[in-house]
Amino acid sequence: MWAKSLSAAKEPAWQKAYLDYMFRLLDASGDELVDLAEYVEVLGYFSIPRADAVACFDKFAVNSSGVHFNSIDHKKFNHLWQQYFHSTDIFDEGNHLLGTPPQTSQRA
Repeated sequence: MWAKSLSAAKEPAWQKAYLDYMFRLLDASGDELVDLAEYVEVLGYFSIPRADAVACFDKFAVNSSGVHFNSIDHKKFNHLWQQYFHSTDIFDEGNHLLGTPPQTSQRA
């Protein structure tokens, strides 16, 4: 299933449904944005320490010029999601979407 999902020309339906579910879960206020407080709270439910969640959010809540944002929208979340599922570079920002990848803890 996983190899088929990675090589598919079109995103599998389960992946799109999961993306939408996770965005709605993280967007606790329902304002179509995921802010730092929402992100930290939800990741805490998955036993991700607050400091780790903040560090992850700071990695991906930036634009191409390096300017930090207070929140991310669905478009940015989708971009990060695609990296999370398809990138082979553990240092891509999307690979921090659901917490710090274990392999990155030695390289800071």
